[in-house]
Amino acid sequence: MLKSMGIVLIGAALASPVIAAGNDEGFLGSNTLRLGVGIAQNYVETTYNALPFDEHGTALEVFAGYEFNRWFALEGGYLNGGDATEDFFDGAIRLESSGVYATALGSLPITDALSVYGRAGVIKWDAEVRETVDQQVSFKLKRDGKDPIFGVGLAATVEGALVRLEYRYADFDFAESRIIGLSIVWQLPLGR
Repeated sequence: MLKSMGIVLIGAALASPVIAAGNDEGFLGSNTLRLGVGIAQNYVETTYNALPFDEHGTALEVFAGYEFNRWFALEGGYLNGGDATEDFFDGAIRLESSGVYATALGSLPITDALSVYGRAGVIKWDAEVRETVDQQVSFKLKRDGKDPIFGVGLAATVEGALVRLEYRYADFDFAESRIIGLSIVWQLPLGR
């Protein structure tokens, strides 16, 4: 399903310049620089030493991008996935993650102030798993990699900025990450 969603989003993003060749005068999104920040809950699911790990942490992100028209934009940013901690008897397992990403966004306006969008791209991530027993670190493992990231969301224009509610998904080689977040995007028109 995710592969199909990614193919559809990439196809829509590639086709958007052709669709947009018509009239999009007066729309703030044409040739616009984007700067934004976001906060989210990062739900992490994995298995550690045959034990299920299903916790969440608070994620923060900063990003920038370029909006070519009302249907297509590119964004890149830094995402701190937060700390997810699973407590057990006399210890805990803690997973920290972060990454940089580059994505293409395809947007479908519903009204002048509301749109739905999808994103597809890649995230280069680092993660660290720490096991503590009696408050002493007993095991530490660092991993990194590059994996696809996908998302869908709803964006509303409020006082010239975009407020977005989004769901993102990434399947890393050792864990799945589901992020539900809220972000604000400031739009800076270029060349008007």
